[in-house]
Amino acid sequence: MKLKKIYDDAKETVISVRIDLLHLDHNHEFFKKDTEKNQLQCNKTHDPEYMEFISSMQESRIPQHCIMDYVSEMHGGPESVPVTAQDMYNL
Repeated sequence: MKLKKIYDDAKETVISVRIDLLHLDHNHEFFKKDTEKNQLQCNKTHDPEYMEFISSMQESRIPQHCIMDYVSEMHGGPESVPVTAQDMYNL
């Protein structure tokens, strides 16, 4: 889907959004298992205590790749980690 913002005459405020391009055919199979759906970014949760734990590791100057290795091991593999590397960078 491609969207286009429509601005007012002063070009300051978006007054509407128009769909410019829409493909109704998917280029992949739909997920059928709940375990597959849990890996989508929109379904990942950010537990405040967990994020605080990661933040304290960052404040201790532990390298980012070491934090990712540690939490991957904690969760049994990188596919089970509830946050992405980008989430950690954004803390």
